[in-house]
Amino acid sequence: MKRAHSFKLKSATMKPLFPAHSKYFVPLVLGVCALQSAGRAAVAPEVRHTFANGLTLVSRLDRTSPRVAISLVVRAGAADETPQNAGWRRLLVDAMLRSARKPASIELTGDDTQADANGFWKAAQLQRAAEEAGGQLGAAVGDDVIEFYATGNSAGAARLASLLLSLVREPQLSDADIDASRKALLERLDAERADVATLATNELRGRLYRDARGELAAYGLPPTGTVDSLNALTNDRVRELFRTFFGANNWTLSAAVDIDFASLKTSLETVPATTQGPASSSVPFFVMPDASQPNLVVRQTDTPSTWVFVAHPIASAPLADWPALRVLAALLGDSSRARLPRRLLDGRLTLGGGPAAQRVVVQFTPRRFRGELVAFAETETSQAERIKNAMLDELRRLKDARVTSAELTAAKNYVRGAWAVDREGLHERAYQSALAAALSPASGRQSTLTTDASWSERVARVTSADVQRVAKKYLQGYAVALIMPQE
Repeated sequence: MKRAHSFKLKSATMKPLFPAHSKYFVPLVLGVCALQSAGRAAVAPEVRHTFANGLTLVSRLDRTSPRVAISLVVRAGAADETPQNAGWRRLLVDAMLRSARKPASIELTGDDTQADANGFWKAAQLQRAAEEAGGQLGAAVGDDVIEFYATGNSAGAARLASLLLSLVREPQLSDADIDASRKALLERLDAERADVATLATNELRGRLYRDARGELAAYGLPPTGTVDSLNALTNDRVRELFRTFFGANNWTLSAAVDIDFASLKTSLETVPATTQGPASSSVPFFVMPDASQPNLVVRQTDTPSTWVFVAHPIASAPLADWPALRVLAALLGDSSRARLPRRLLDGRLTLGGGPAAQRVVVQFTPRRFRGELVAFAETETSQAERIKNAMLDELRRLKDARVTSAELTAAKNYVRGAWAVDREGLHERAYQSALAAALSPASGRQSTLTTDASWSERVARVTSADVQRVAKKYLQGYAVALIMPQE
């Protein structure tokens, strides 16, 4: 999973389940004196600390380069939205990025340096301040959290941290800012109606995530909201949601950086808790999709090929099962030698003597309350049914028989390598540590995500029996979606 909104102050959104995007949503400041005992090692062990105000700190001294990555994760997810207020997190984040209180310790050079009469800087001034510190600020809205981050040269870490804390503690949230953000999101909705990737993702999730009344719930809700839900969110309601979720007891801070954090400890200890107590997502209830229902068909004039999606929701999986499910996804489709690519791209299921599909992808997306395994392929319309049946057959085979030792080793090596590549960037490492801590049992919250630092070791322990067990247990109900050219 990943993220979207951009103002170097930039922002981001979850990457949808479509080939042009990556696989999973995967999102902050400041270590404490305990890190100093790590000596001059390039990368110190991860340290967690919870302050009296409820703020959780994850820190790791990293001297591999003179850079800083600060990630602040707010526990506010799709489960905190409803059909009536869908999109409020995007609306709030967009408005927050437009102006925030000027930190007392930071000044700008050149023209247009003054705060307004109430002490607020606009987005352009916040951006300039970050750039003069050798970095940038940004935000991202994901399935289970909101992330605000700062990255840049470690020499400017203190200044970047001050700007980040000002942004999340004291955004202006004026009527003008909220109204402008609402207008921008409504315009984005118009653009999304013409975007095949977004349309496919929203439609498929709408099949997977519905409650007992048949209404969209949590991950099934449109991330940007709807015209009705955005217009129903009054400015006062948006500000109330900020007060509910944006406080120390609902934050996790993580940083990977080469600086002394002790001088910043006071800044963290003095962050107030939310005025309305800790925000707590209720556990959503999802009805498993009925595989006997007709396929969902989306027709688009600008789609030259047909895309076949088969999606299995992964319900109530404990921490111990996520590595085996990730390996299962790799066995199916992560590499050229995985089962579906060999079957659909190498000629076993032929189309006029050639491959039956032009592209095959399998994605496993872990989330707090329910994940999903999605296999999809690009093909010709006449081959859609054969492609779907081949996908379901390979999923069935994983339930019926254990994979070979060679297959298992190749899949585990691929998963561990992908994990390492995904964390090449300092920001991603800081975000993943924050995300795991924010959703872990130690934070008092239900979690379906393992501790990030132990992920590679846990994958190495996966056995063939583990893969078969999770296939039987979780690959039950499924939904099928077809993206096809307009007739």
